Amino acid sequence: MNERSYAVGKIGVLKLGFPREWNDSIQTVDEGGRQFAAVQFRPTAGNDFAIMVEVIYVGETNTETLDTKAALFQAGQGELARSVEKTLDIQDFQGAQAAGSYFVVTDKNFSMLAPPGPDDYRYLMQGYAKLNGVVLTVRLVSNHIANQQPAVLEMIKTARFTRNITGESPTPPPAH
Repeated sequence: MNERSYAVGKIGVLKLGFPREWNDSIQTVDEGGRQFAAVQFRPTAGNDFAIMVEVIYVGETNTETLDTKAALFQAGQGELARSVEKTLDIQDFQGAQAAGSYFVVTDKNFSMLAPPGPDDYRYLMQGYAKLNGVVLTVRLVSNHIANQQPAVLEMIKTARFTRNITGESPTPPPAH
């Protein structure tokens, strides 16, 4: 396993542990005028999966009151139109510092007969986790989800976030 620390703007440091077979990078994403850090993971060889972990500072109070299951249910409704599943099976998870929820859906337009293109994936796992004043949004797309899903969940359950003490005001929770 690798463990890395990622500076998240001026708000703090996120620590994630992940398999050595994954390459990682961090970038700043600008969405709707708000900026946040996003850590991306890809396989060292091939294109079987892609993982994005977005880190959004919302503050302690907003983190404590956020219902990850309800927020994920709302966000996941848009995925159902493109999925084999007709309803979301949202599962909860709990780690030492992080707690959250996730679901998995299958792309109904994915063809097993044709080789997938570079950005064609059969499965999507999406989740939200609350962690020390931040919300982690997690997206895993994969053609063999059983190969990565346990490691992704373990990475999020064992995530640690250390805040810098500043006077910054939090942004509202994500509206994905």
